[in-house]
Amino acid sequence: MTGHVGKQVAPVKCKGWSVEKPALQWSTDAVKLSDVTVPAPGPTQIRVKVHAASINPIDWKRLMFSPSGSGLGVAGSGLAGFKGMHRKPPNYPYPYVVGVDGAGEVESVGEKVTELKVSDRVMFHSSLTKTYGGSLCEYAVMEESVAVPIPTDGAKSFSYEEAAAIPCATWAVYVALFDKLRIEPGRSIFVDGASGAVGSSAVQLAHHMGLYVFASCSPSNVDYVRSIGADHVLNYHDGLDMIDQILDATEGYGVDYYLAVTNTQDAENFTDTLRFGGAVCLLSGVLIPQSDVLFRRQLSVHYVFLNGLHDHPLTRPQLRYIGDQVAKLYLSGAFRLDMEVLPFAEAAEALDLSATGNVNHKKLVVQVASS
Repeated sequence: MTGHVGKQVAPVKCKGWSVEKPALQWSTDAVKLSDVTVPAPGPTQIRVKVHAASINPIDWKRLMFSPSGSGLGVAGSGLAGFKGMHRKPPNYPYPYVVGVDGAGEVESVGEKVTELKVSDRVMFHSSLTKTYGGSLCEYAVMEESVAVPIPTDGAKSFSYEEAAAIPCATWAVYVALFDKLRIEPGRSIFVDGASGAVGSSAVQLAHHMGLYVFASCSPSNVDYVRSIGADHVLNYHDGLDMIDQILDATEGYGVDYYLAVTNTQDAENFTDTLRFGGAVCLLSGVLIPQSDVLFRRQLSVHYVFLNGLHDHPLTRPQLRYIGDQVAKLYLSGAFRLDMEVLPFAEAAEALDLSATGNVNHKKLVVQVASS
């Protein structure tokens, strides 16, 4: 394999956080900081020297994925979720390097790489089905088409930490709002889990686009969620009473859109906040039990799973397009990031904070290498 200047590129030995085998539940014992040999990039791939990685729930949930199966259940679920389907389920290999979101500089490139070069600054969302490419590692290999150049707008640019904090959460929100729900100014939306990285991005982008935003969060985060653009903030401890509060506020009509961030249980309950003919988009599960309600009330149901875009050469470039659009929104001030940066040695603790829900509204970012 050769780089863009024709030099032979060798595998690189480095440090990375990895998982050896599937687990039934999250534990810090499941992840280890170990020696990793990251291969040379393939013909259409790049290898990135990672400077920063962010923590997402999928990072600790991934270790519960079956090696061969849906990936949506715990280890041992096998092919149960794929009966009667023609397309084969994805494989989730073990061992693997942890982390989907990262940012760094291109260290080497394959001979068919045409758009990126060594030393380019990029951010990326890596595939869950690859052994190497995880962002909690000093180096990561990926397809050129999924890496997004970190833009500069005059004096404004991204730090590596900012760039790493964006992909999984805000790219998913972008797809949900602009591709799936197709939001329009003057409409209304309900966002649950509004204080987390995904929910706060959704609130800010919906507000930026001129929607009336209902948002739920814990009492301690009400002021924060209101400060980022929510028009009507609800206390999630009120549970199903939030449905009546939204219906009362809309004179019984309901909201146009519902972005289900937290879980399918909440999604099943809060579809009642939607008007007749409204639309819901889920980021973490499926609405199987609600089919009758969805039919009778003519509700549109949508899903977002970014990792699916990695599966085919024709869909991978969509990740770059999404990343470019979100980067422009960030540089324009459409949304802001609230981050807490931790050292590389504390990545397991950062994952544990995410898994146990002890992150408040801060996006956890791990500094892998000094910028």
